[in-house]
Amino acid sequence: MTLNWKNDQILIKDNFFSEDILSKVHLELPNLNFTNRHADFKDRSIYNKIYFNCPLSSDHYLVKEIKNILLKDYNIIYKRMESAYFLSTKNNLPTPHTDSCELNVLIYLKGNSLMHNGTGIYEQNNLNTHIGFKENRAILFNGAKYMHASLQSFEQEASPRYAMANFLNPYE
Repeated sequence: MTLNWKNDQILIKDNFFSEDILSKVHLELPNLNFTNRHADFKDRSIYNKIYFNCPLSSDHYLVKEIKNILLKDYNIIYKRMESAYFLSTKNNLPTPHTDSCELNVLIYLKGNSLMHNGTGIYEQNNLNTHIGFKENRAILFNGAKYMHASLQSFEQEASPRYAMANFLNPYE
């Protein structure tokens, strides 16, 4: 499949990684050091308090895997990509935000499969689209255009979840 990326597309892809790769990730996650993003950013908003991250180098096996998938399956070529594992926790308030990248490739890695453990997309500050959490589901969208947030504040049973965020600025 070849995709000519358009900034208004939101693509949801289940079974993004092979089972072997996902199993390797599941073994890796508990052994990593996640830091609170609140401490890492000058913007000390509530948005940063509920997210913990572990940055990944460009030579990390999963970053290389994503690069191959994006090129082979979606014909996406990019100038720069920043990748990190994220742990987000249940929170009390939604945290809508935009990213500074043209393309966000968000991949759910580990957590409870619940509608409100996923991601919400906002239009004009109103929640418009719910994307439920399912392990090995990827969401590709314009992170700078679409305001988005974890939906973990909307459900009593929401639980911590692991995801991988990849922030890209593709070539046109």
